Parts: sequence; C-alpha cells; structure tokens
Amino acid sequence: METSSEIENSLSRKSEDSDDIDLNTKVQTLLERIEKLEGEKEHIREEFGHQRAKMKELYLQKEVLSDEVISEVKKLSSELDEAKSQLVVAGFRLESDLQDEKRKCQEEIASLQQIVQETVEESSTSRSKYECEMKRLRRANERLESELHELRTVVQQHQQQGTAEKGERDNAPMLAPGVMLSAVTKTLARKVVSQLGADASSASQDNLEDSMRKVNKYAQEDAEVLRSLVIPLEEEIQALKEKLRYTDQQLRKYEGDKDDPVKWSEEPADTSCKENVPLAVQNDTTSDVVSPSRDNSVNSSGNKTNQTASSLETDGHQTQPVTNSPKANAMITSSSLSEIEVTSTKKSPDGQSPIPADGGGSEKDCESVGSPVSQGKQPPCDMCSNYEAQLVRAQQRARELEKQVATQERTVDRYREDLAKESDFRKDMEEKWNEKKEEHKIQ
Repeated sequence: METSSEIENSLSRKSEDSDDIDLNTKVQTLLERIEKLEGEKEHIREEFGHQRAKMKELYLQKEVLSDEVISEVKKLSSELDEAKSQLVVAGFRLESDLQDEKRKCQEEIASLQQIVQETVEESSTSRSKYECEMKRLRRANERLESELHELRTVVQQHQQQGTAEKGERDNAPMLAPGVMLSAVTKTLARKVVSQLGADASSASQDNLEDSMRKVNKYAQEDAEVLRSLVIPLEEEIQALKEKLRYTDQQLRKYEGDKDDPVKWSEEPADTSCKENVPLAVQNDTTSDVVSPSRDNSVNSSGNKTNQTASSLETDGHQTQPVTNSPKANAMITSSSLSEIEVTSTKKSPDGQSPIPADGGGSEKDCESVGSPVSQGKQPPCDMCSNYEAQLVRAQQRARELEKQVATQERTVDRYREDLAKESDFRKDMEEKWNEKKEEHKIQ
C-alpha cells in the first residue's frame, strides 16, 4: 500500500515538475513576445510621430497657402466690385453723352430746317415780287413800243413827203439808230422772258445751292448785257445830239431867211455848230427839215412825246427803290433808254418846226459845242441834259447791278461755307454716335 502511494506521489511530483518546466517556458516565451511587441510598439510610435510631424508641417503649409488664396480672392472680389461700379458709372455717362449728342443733333437739324424754310420763303416772296414787277414793266414797255411805233410812222410819213433824192439818201441813216435800239430792246426782252421761264422752272426744285447759282449766273449775264448796251447807246445819243443840233441850226437858218435880224444874230452859232458836226451827220440830217404844211402832225406828235417822256420818268422814279432784281433793272434800263427816240422831236414856240423843249435849241446847242455867241448867256440844252441824265442813271444801274452780283456771290459763298460746316459737323456727330453705339453693344 505504501508502495503504491509512493508511486503516486512520485508520479505527482514528476507531473508537477513537468508542469513547472512548461510554465516557465511559456512564461519565457510570453516575455519574449511582450518585449518584441513593445519594440514594435515603439517603432510604430516613432513612425507615427514622424508622420504626425509631416502632417503638421503639411497642414501648416496648406494653411498658409489657403490664407494667401483667401487674401487673393478678397482682392479679386474687391477689384471686381470696383470694376462693376466703374462699368455702371461709364454706362450712365455714356447714356448721358448719347442723350446730349442726340439733343445737339436735333437742334442742329431744326436750325438747318428753319434756315432752309426761311430761304425758300424768301425766294418765293422775291420771285412773286419780281414777277409782278416784270409784268408791270412789260406793260410799260409794250405801251412805249406802241407809242414809239406811232411816232416812227409819223416820222416816216413826214420823210415820204420830201423829195425822192433826199429820202433815198437820208432814210436809212435816220432809221438806223432807232432800228438798232428797237432790236436791242426786243432782244433784251426775249432774254429776260426766257430767264424768267428758267427761274420759274428752277424755283420748284428743292436744291438751294443750284437756285442760288442760277440767280448769280442770270445777274452776271444781265450785267454783261447792260455793259454791252451802254457803249452803243452813248454813241447813239451823241449822234442824235449832233443831228438835233444841226437840224435846229438848219431850221433856224431857214427861219432867219425870212427875218434878217434873227439871221444876223444866229449866223455865228450856225457856223460854229456846223463846224463841229461831221459831214456824214450833215448829209443825214438834211432831210430832217419839216415843211410848214406838216406842223399840225408834228405838234401832235411832240405833245404825245412829252407825255410819254414824263410818264416814263415817273415810272422810273417809282420803281427804282423797289426793283432789286437784275432782270427788272435790265428792263427798266431798256425802257428808259428806249425813250431817246421818243423825245427826239418837240414843238417849237412858233408852232412851225420841231425843236428841243426849251425853245432856244440853236443857241443852247451851240453853247455845248463852244459857240462864241451863246457862251455864258443861255443854260445848256434840256434835251441834252435829259440824255446825259439818262446815261448817268443807266451807268449807275449797271454799277448797282455789279454790286448786287458781288453781294449775292459773297452771300452764296457764306451760305455754302455754313452748309459745309454744318454737314461736316453732322457727319462727325453721326460717326461718333455710331462708334459709341458699337462700343455700347460690345459691352
């Protein structure tokens, strides 16, 4: 029994020893494992610390970068706000400038339209006034031409009653100046009528510059016609004066044959006047002596001539202040110069021969050519003074026409310059407005 118990004890002891050995080995292994795990833990901690430092550094860098980005964003946003405000201000300013330009353009257009309307109204009123004046002058011209024709028929009847030789020799020279003056008058009348037709057709057009150019052209043509009329009319007046002087001398001479004292007192005047008269004029005027049998017809024609001359002078003085047209002045000049032939014969004081209106034609005509008998005693011839006054008036009218042409040319040039300036300004404004419009569309 004891042996079995001992065996059991020994076995139990052996088992306990083996268990102790196993436990120690296990503990040893566990300690080694713990150390190993602690080493790994330390290694992992070190790596985590390094990674944490890197992450911190990276975080700081990103934070600095984010601050910079935020500041830049704030700066850009402020710039954007400023740009928006400037854009709004520029838009308001552009709109205000555009309104100002539109207002200026409308004012300029209104002023131009007013100027054009005033010019058209002025041209229409002046045209109507000139037409009325031309109608009146045409009536006066027709009346004077009819009276001149009647006087010429009377003169031709007187000349036909003379001898055949004197009529053949003197008919053409006596009628030449009258025919020339009538032809010139009719030519001028036709030209003025044609120019009036051209004015009537051109007045319906809207182009102001063309109408002003035509007016200047017609004024220049009228001035040239008047200048071309003055020289031959001066020569014709001089020839008529010489013929009248010589005719009066012949009449006084024939009257002096009946009365010796009168013949003795007028022979020096006749001689001095005859010396100053050309031979051709003397030959032409020998047929101008009127016989006593024709005194009644000559007296009636002389009275009619006086009435015609006085009516013409009255018409000329009445129309001179209101006729500013070159065409009207041309008609006035032609009508006033047409009375030269009308006033060539007047009744003598004794009722026997046609002499100048003053009744002393021989002495006064001789005084104008330097007669020693009549110098310092008698005034100059009224007919000669009338002719000279008419010539002076014609020259004054020609000068006035030239001044009017120059004034109209200056006015047209000024209007043309103003129109060019206005058109240039309008083009510039349109270009600026189009540029602003394009810029506004782009924005």
